[in-house]
Amino acid sequence: MIVSLFFNFVFSKEKEVYQQIAEKYRTSAWNVFMIANGKTIRSMKEGCIYRELYRRRYIS
Repeated sequence: MIVSLFFNFVFSKEKEVYQQIAEKYRTSAWNVFMIANGKTIRSMKEGCIYRELYRRRYIS
């Protein structure tokens, strides 16, 4: 499961967007990718990342 998620991340078309959001919130692009794909939100920072992804319409 994690291997397929990793390959989806590596070959993702939105990888640059994940990197931009990661820089803004000082986290990794992998963490942003995982939040976009259903990771449980456990902090305010992750909540802000989730809202940013929602605003940019990468999640619904």
